[in-house]
Amino acid sequence: MENNKKYPNQYFIKRWMGWGLVMGPAFGVIFMSLTDKKELLGFGIPFGMLIGLMIGASIEKKYREEGKVEPPSEEEKKKQKRGMYIGISVLIIAMIAFLVLLKL
Repeated sequence: MENNKKYPNQYFIKRWMGWGLVMGPAFGVIFMSLTDKKELLGFGIPFGMLIGLMIGASIEKKYREEGKVEPPSEEEKKKQKRGMYIGISVLIIAMIAFLVLLKL
């Protein structure tokens, strides 16, 4: 029996990044215990997200080639573009605030 289910755009990427975020602290504890450096505890979350992103992107690519991932709608494209602009704006404001705080 063949599965003809269609998934929304970026479904697998978001799902696996979430799992990476959940498993990230475990990676941090492992890195910390192996090296005896407490600073590596915070390294786990971005590492877990990176692993999740890589797994999710590969699954997404496979399903997209099979035609099981729906292309993004115009509304989704607008939301993504708006989110990108907001993210860049927040980044620029944070960088300016950081530079101002450095001079104090």
